Amino acid sequence: MEDPMIVVLFQAAVKSGLFSTVCRYNMRGAGNSKAKWTKASLDPLFDPHMDDFIAVCQHLLSGGPSPPTTLFVAGYSYGACVAASGIEYVPAVAGYVGIGFPLGGAANLALRSRQHWAHLADTQIPKLVVHGTRDKYGALTTLREFAAQYHAAEPEPGPLDLAVIDGADHFFAGLWDEVAQKTLAWIGKRAEQLQAGGA
Repeated sequence: MEDPMIVVLFQAAVKSGLFSTVCRYNMRGAGNSKAKWTKASLDPLFDPHMDDFIAVCQHLLSGGPSPPTTLFVAGYSYGACVAASGIEYVPAVAGYVGIGFPLGGAANLALRSRQHWAHLADTQIPKLVVHGTRDKYGALTTLREFAAQYHAAEPEPGPLDLAVIDGADHFFAGLWDEVAQKTLAWIGKRAEQLQAGGA
């Protein structure tokens, strides 16, 4: 939760005025989380990370005097994987952003990230993937291959946009503001389309 990418995006989201509520949370085994990290399950219905993601979304949708009716979710690295698998179980999600989606071979072995990616095609909601040109956990060429497979899926899934951050590694060191700007500009555009009744 204290990763610079998450901190900068969270602060920018709060300042943007786009949202009634902004939330970030620790995944299992990170920061002050009391739970231990567990390897992703082959079955998303039995994945504790997904359970946590869904619980956070449900909490946001039911909390406070005027809870939001729609959510935009953004996940970074493995958080992008978990959110990719979880959004189909939260109908209120109106847009997804995956930052630094780790599609590389070693990352896939550790995180089953390619299985999570496949779930992106299960929903019609708009999606944005933000990726660096120097990401060692997933080359840009690999991401483009998976994006092409996504666009070829049947039935046709929702739109998928790519935002490339030139010179960025997986951690987006020193380029966090650019990631936040691209992410929030995309969400802002999608929110306007949602209000206008378009896709």
